[in-house]
Amino acid sequence: GRGFVCADPSGAPATPSWRFAARYSLSEVYQFRYIVESYAAELAALTHTEQEIADLKECTAAFRKAARENNLVAYAQADFDFHNLIMRISRNKLLVDMHQTFASVLLESQRLPTERRGNLLIAVQEHDRLLEAIAMGDPDGANYYMRKHISMAGSRAGLPPSQLP
Repeated sequence: GRGFVCADPSGAPATPSWRFAARYSLSEVYQFRYIVESYAAELAALTHTEQEIADLKECTAAFRKAARENNLVAYAQADFDFHNLIMRISRNKLLVDMHQTFASVLLESQRLPTERRGNLLIAVQEHDRLLEAIAMGDPDGANYYMRKHISMAGSRAGLPPSQLP
């Protein structure tokens, strides 16, 4: 191909390019996700049905399968679907609409961590803990595990610690 490749002299992996940089910084997106998705997880722990827990388990199984097969497209989509389902389970229509309005930005933020090679199953384990808290009806636990997951995802996407929520 044509163009330049810039390497960090320290050998640290480069932060993948963020295609929405003209509109939102990657840090802003993770801050938004941290606030909105942690509250949605809290609400989901209070409002879920058994069928919705089964649906979350199905999303997590698809996420795990994609991770094991190293299918990065399916992995990012399964991640997005899991988070979108939590928004719907929250029963807050504004949260659902916001997630849909910014779907392309959010999906891209969920794809970026896959560009920095690492163990894809770590995020699957984070989803497992979050799902368990929601299923147990533990709003504080769901909020905590979502915040932790979003912060870790931001780190995997290449955000420096000073820019993580």
